[in-house]
Amino acid sequence: MTLRIPLSDLDYGPEEEAAVLRVLRSKWLSMGPEVQAFENEFAQFTGAKHAIAVANGTAALHLAYLALNLGPGDAILQPALNFVAAANMTKAIGAPRCSPTSAPSTNQPSLPSRSPLCYLLSPRFHLPHGQRPWS
Repeated sequence: MTLRIPLSDLDYGPEEEAAVLRVLRSKWLSMGPEVQAFENEFAQFTGAKHAIAVANGTAALHLAYLALNLGPGDAILQPALNFVAAANMTKAIGAPRCSPTSAPSTNQPSLPSRSPLCYLLSPRFHLPHGQRPWS
């Protein structure tokens, strides 16, 4: 099978090659001095006290959802066309996934009439009489 549309446009040069060789030669493919340096530089770049590298974006989403204390009862708004990890991690924490759609006449974001988001985005917002549109 030949892909006609690439998933990404990779542009690696000598600097990236040297960085990979440095990791391989150190015998530390996870953790180790390169990861620690990356965490320190990323924390400094973002102004955070700490940064923790994880294996992939799925793990990062999971930790971010947990750090935000998201779970059952918190609706997570996600586009319909999205990488599967976002939906998987939403399900993993027990939160409902809500997808907006586009209104055909205006091409503006809208919500399906039965979507919980028509009523409530999260328990941090209130519905009359404390009702929830989903259980």
